[in-house]
Amino acid sequence: MKRVKSLLAMALALTSLAGCGLKGPLYFPPANQPKTQTPQQAEQQKKQQQQRAAQADTRGLVSGGNASMSAE
Repeated sequence: MKRVKSLLAMALALTSLAGCGLKGPLYFPPANQPKTQTPQQAEQQKKQQQQRAAQADTRGLVSGGNASMSAE
């Protein structure tokens, strides 16, 4: 009986430690951000992301090119 209780307690402890699997703080999107985007806004955001990626790709690790090619 003592062994059953200890196994049950261990299983309960492991289950409670597992939680929901979400690591870190909860994330809530900003309230003032619009829920939908127009196609123009989406295109503009995509271009900005591509520019940031090109700037971050200093040695051509993502694009496969070298640093001189990404300076275009």
